Amino acid sequence: GGPSSGKTTTVNLLRGRGYTTTIEHARHYIDLQRITGRSTAEVRARQSEFQRAVVDMQIEQEHSLDPQQTVFLDRALPDSLAYYRFLNLEPDTALLGALAATRYATVFLL
Repeated sequence: GGPSSGKTTTVNLLRGRGYTTTIEHARHYIDLQRITGRSTAEVRARQSEFQRAVVDMQIEQEHSLDPQQTVFLDRALPDSLAYYRFLNLEPDTALLGALAATRYATVFLL
C-alpha cells in the first residue's frame, strides 16, 4: 500500500491480536537520525544514503525471521525496489541480491 493507506495501523492491529510483525524501517531510521540531531528534511535530502540504510536494516531483519513462522511485515524488500525506481536511483547490489534470494510464501497488499 502507498503512504498513509493504513499499513502500519493494520500491522499494529495484527500485533495486538498476537501475530508476529515487523517495524517500518524508513520511519525507524529517520527516528534514529533525529536522535543524533538531523532533521527529517536533512535525512530525506540524501535519498541514496537513506534508501541504502533502510535496505540494510530490512535485509538484516528479514534474514533473522523464521521462514516457518507467519510474520506480517510493515514493508518488505520489494518496497525498497519500488522506491529506488520511483526516485530514479540505481538499485544497489545488496538489494538485488536479497531480492533474488528471498521468497515470500504469501503476499498481502493493502
